[in-house]
Parts: sequence; C-alpha cells; structure tokens
Amino acid sequence: MLINPLRHATFLRYGALPLGLAVLVLVLRSFFFSPYRIRTSAMTPELRLGGWALIARQSTPVLGDIVLFDSPWGGQALARIVALPGDSLELRGGRVYTEGKRLPFSYPAEADYALRIPREQGVYPLTLPNLVAYRLALREETGYPKRSTSSRLLSKQEQHFWLQYLQANPYHTFTQDYYWVLCDQPSAGVDSRHFGLLPKQAIRGVVLFSF
Repeated sequence: MLINPLRHATFLRYGALPLGLAVLVLVLRSFFFSPYRIRTSAMTPELRLGGWALIARQSTPVLGDIVLFDSPWGGQALARIVALPGDSLELRGGRVYTEGKRLPFSYPAEADYALRIPREQGVYPLTLPNLVAYRLALREETGYPKRSTSSRLLSKQEQHFWLQYLQANPYHTFTQDYYWVLCDQPSAGVDSRHFGLLPKQAIRGVVLFSF
C-alpha cells in the first residue's frame, strides 16, 4: 500500500508534532518543572503575593534557595534554606550563622538558639534544648503519635514521654536528611521556628525564578 507523502507530511505537522510537544510539556511539568501560584507574602519582596514561580522538582536545595514544601500543618509553603543536612546553625541577635559563617539574612529574634541539623545515618545527642527542634522528626522516626498543633511548647504529657525517652535513648540515628528553613517575613508564614526540622522528602522543589 502506497502512502501519500503529502498526507504523511500533514500528519507530522498537524498531528504527531503537536502531540509530541504536548507530551514533552506534560513530562517536563510532571517530573522536572511546574508553575506555582504564590499565595503568601512570607517571601516578599523576592516573591510577590499573587505572582507565579517556576519550581524545579528534581533540584537538590543549596544554602539560600527558596523551596516549596509540604507543611506539617497541611498545604504547601515557601521558605528559605538557611542550614543543610549536617550543618551547625545558630541564631544570635537576629543574625543567622551556618557553620560559623554569617548569612546575609536577618530575622527578628524571639530567642537565640543553636543546634546541629541531622543528616541521613548521622548519630546525634538528644537533649531537652534541641528536643523542641527535633521532636516532629523524632515522632515520624520513632512512631510516637503525631499531634496536630503548631505550638512549640511541650505539653505535660509530652514532657513526661520525652523525659523517659531521653533517659533510655541519649542518642538517635536519623534515617534521612533534614533542613532548616526560615521565611523572609516571619510574621507571614510557617517555617522551622514552628515545626523544627524539615525532612528532605517534604521538599517539592526549588524556586528558579518568579514572574
């Protein structure tokens, strides 16, 4: 059977080529890049409320990146990476220090703190001071029932449980990488000040640019 070359060229132009481009766009959007509507002022002025951001889904975050992540309180949120897995972190006088180096970001200081951000298979001491930052990660990794609250304070029941846990387990081997994230506008968003460590698996992508 002979194929009409004109009909074949027409199919490639108006059928196969657009279909292939549509599939390519779908694959890129599903696995590599996707647009995201900015519904928070937590990262202004860099990310404008009501604008759009292009998210790189397969990108590994580096220090200073703005990431889109699944919030422990539900929904998705945006915040900036200020400490990577294994880094030492200190907030002192509203200034952020990672591995002893000051970052070009400042935050209103509710209280100074210092801690080590766990990395996968890292063994870290558990203390009452770092328990506030570690507790959601420990709940996930130890199976302790999660409680839907944004409070950074421990209830009496939690205090009793964790005191017993710390006595029996002064060290913990973390099973995945974690990050510390902060919003550029702290009063407008949720970040590590509220939920502590951000697990790698909760990060949905890195913001490439906004428009």
